[in-house]
Amino acid sequence: SVKRKQFAPKGFENYDFGVVDETKYEKEQRNGITDAKGESKQIFEIPKDYENKGLLEGKILVSVFDETGRPVHRLQTFEINTQKQFFGIRQPSYFVGTNQPMSMDFVSLNIAGQPVASQGVMEIVLLDYQTLLEKTENGLRYVSRKKEKLIKSVDLSFAGKNIAQNFIPKISGEYEIRVHEKNSLSYVS
Repeated sequence: SVKRKQFAPKGFENYDFGVVDETKYEKEQRNGITDAKGESKQIFEIPKDYENKGLLEGKILVSVFDETGRPVHRLQTFEINTQKQFFGIRQPSYFVGTNQPMSMDFVSLNIAGQPVASQGVMEIVLLDYQTLLEKTENGLRYVSRKKEKLIKSVDLSFAGKNIAQNFIPKISGEYEIRVHEKNSLSYVS
């Protein structure tokens, strides 16, 4: 099985590295037979769509039955690194008033937690909720839909150090700050 694992490097505890992504990771079950030496081999390929999904943790549970039919179980966990760099965001305050400056810090780290040079994109998105009247088989009903509006997009060039950006919200609402690799659908928020 595969699941998301939190990337939390030392010295960057105030940064959020969590990748926002809706990928569902399927469990896989395989059966095999051991050879005369009692060994068996299985090869697991990492799917291409796991790219840029952050740090993942895989688990393999192996059950082998001895001559009497008694099972022997072993569990092995391992990390799957799906990115060359991990982007992090630090926001000093969660709530900011309109026309008040908001400062954000961004960092790009390798798997060892060391700053690396890389390219990224910072986006600020306004999340607007609209109430719509929807027709169903039972009649009409009101539903709330989220609509995203891109407010600002800036290319970031990390040179092995943090980058600071400022933003002044002009209207009241819910904003989401995102950072990601160019052309990537997954992002850190």
